[in-house]
Amino acid sequence: MTGASPPTTPWSPDGEEQAPDAAGLIARAGLLPDLVHTSVLRRSIHTAEIVLDRLGRFWIPVRRTWRLNERQYGVLTGRSKRRTRIEAGPELYEQWRRSLHGCPSPLPEDRLALLRADPRYASLPGEGVPAVETFAVVIARVLPYWSDLLAPALTLRCHRAARRTRQLSCAPSSPCSATSTNPASTT
Repeated sequence: MTGASPPTTPWSPDGEEQAPDAAGLIARAGLLPDLVHTSVLRRSIHTAEIVLDRLGRFWIPVRRTWRLNERQYGVLTGRSKRRTRIEAGPELYEQWRRSLHGCPSPLPEDRLALLRADPRYASLPGEGVPAVETFAVVIARVLPYWSDLLAPALTLRCHRAARRTRQLSCAPSSPCSATSTNPASTT
């Protein structure tokens, strides 16, 4: 069964409506992206495609990484939150969902083997996809991507935006003309 993809959770009707709504909010805020980061999960990719299309930015680069995947919920993978809360009880459900170290039972070996055979995860270190994750494990998975790629890119973009704003708001005869790139305009 090598190369076979495990079943994926389809979009909910709410998800179908939320992606275009999110694009509208992004556009109204004037936050047009020049690069998008998604997980390798189908719903995440599909959401990004819809948002970028609605923003007229379908052409920009998209980086996909397993590090941005949602939490691996073990035996609860693919199950509805409502049904799980009823079956497990609210206390246990909240421990699984909200505590740093709580988690449900791991994914059974047959389902885990199918997931690990998925080509999206072939290059993962160690055993690959974990059988279940706590929030602490998710943080450890996401943090390198944040620290190495996202935070530096956001910082650089903020610096560039600030520099552009200063250049646009400073007329050559204004007191801040020293930020001008024209050496003749400095005093």
